[in-house]
Amino acid sequence: MHRAVGPVLLALALLLGVGLRLWGLERQVLIGDELHTLNGAIARSVGEILTTWTYDGADYCVPLTALFRMLRALGAPIGEMVLRAPSLVAGAAAIALVPLALHARIGRPAAHVLVWLLAISPLLVLYSRIVRSYAIVALLGALAVLAFERWWRTRDRRFGIAWAVLAPLACWFHLVVGPFVAAPVLYAAIDMALARDAARA
Repeated sequence: MHRAVGPVLLALALLLGVGLRLWGLERQVLIGDELHTLNGAIARSVGEILTTWTYDGADYCVPLTALFRMLRALGAPIGEMVLRAPSLVAGAAAIALVPLALHARIGRPAAHVLVWLLAISPLLVLYSRIVRSYAIVALLGALAVLAFERWWRTRDRRFGIAWAVLAPLACWFHLVVGPFVAAPVLYAAIDMALARDAARA
């Protein structure tokens, strides 16, 4: 395959992925849990959002709620597309960044296939279209785990630092990702134990 074909196919995958995420979005209304972040941004100050959390039926994402509250305080218009923008950006970024992070590990052909799979994944498309932190968490969590794997394999401090930053950041957006980003530490502990056993044998 000619080298020029690769970037063209990747660009087409990205365009398809963004198109799927934007298709009909202007007709989609906020509903259910999507309102939690908006209600939190209206009802509380930035200081309250960042320093206190009490469940009162509004399970909001702290950083997103604080962002929208700051925009509101600045007088910026907060339409539905503004509320959806963080998820849309994260969803589009995942299409390019996750395969890029895996490129050296899985090779170019597999990375190209992964781009297309991420672009058309129904769940990732859904996450990118709603005012929740799931698309952001999926991106940060995946990059955190990939950074740890790269650090464990190469001992390059840059990737260790990347994991140390991305893992808690992902948890800040949603605690459900905690076990996922912490799992590589358990893997490393088991790997070290097996290596010690092998050395004694």
